[in-house]
Amino acid sequence: MSGGLTVRTIRSADVGGADLEAVLSLFDRNYDRANHAYLERSFSKLGYLSLADTDGRVVGFAVGDAALAELDGFGEPQAVALAGISCIDPDVRRQGLFSRLSFSSMGANGILQQVSRFLFAGRMAHPVTFRTMATRSQGAVPRASEPPSAWHRSVARVVAELYGSTVDLDTFVVSGPGEPIGFPRLRYEATADEEALFRHVDRSRGDSLLGLAWMPDAPERW
Repeated sequence: MSGGLTVRTIRSADVGGADLEAVLSLFDRNYDRANHAYLERSFSKLGYLSLADTDGRVVGFAVGDAALAELDGFGEPQAVALAGISCIDPDVRRQGLFSRLSFSSMGANGILQQVSRFLFAGRMAHPVTFRTMATRSQGAVPRASEPPSAWHRSVARVVAELYGSTVDLDTFVVSGPGEPIGFPRLRYEATADEEALFRHVDRSRGDSLLGLAWMPDAPERW
């Protein structure tokens, strides 16, 4: 990665011109049949866009936001980090840029900096993203080994509403728009458990898997 790399965060509603062109170009490099309209609609749902620049070009972006939400089991609103689409130029992958950009966008409104624990949420396109969340967080759900608890389901319903999405509370599959969002250009080997979790995710209609996990630790009995 170039030593001149910089990260900047803007309001999603303000993206345009060269930045929008660069974001759509990266989307095309990362996904087959990349749905530009879907990505642009996500800017109205999630408030911030973080971009990485180096050598005069954009090499990564991540859409994200955070909110305070009333979740069952807590006496006060909880911070929820809402991850959106993130794409990294293939030339600079595996250098931590994905996480850096995602947390820059999710932390932009200051909510995450004010709490000691928050719920990390994301709509996962493939097992690698879910695996990354599960290894860096605590108490990741859904779990292949057991069905979601009533608490998990209640929280998932609220989080899906924050995204403006509909989720199946048995499978945690988020209903897509009825057409592909895109098919990630990423080679990976999924474990049997990961395959089970994504069994009902139909990318041809734009489905994804709602993943939830806590940082830095999960509440008791989660």
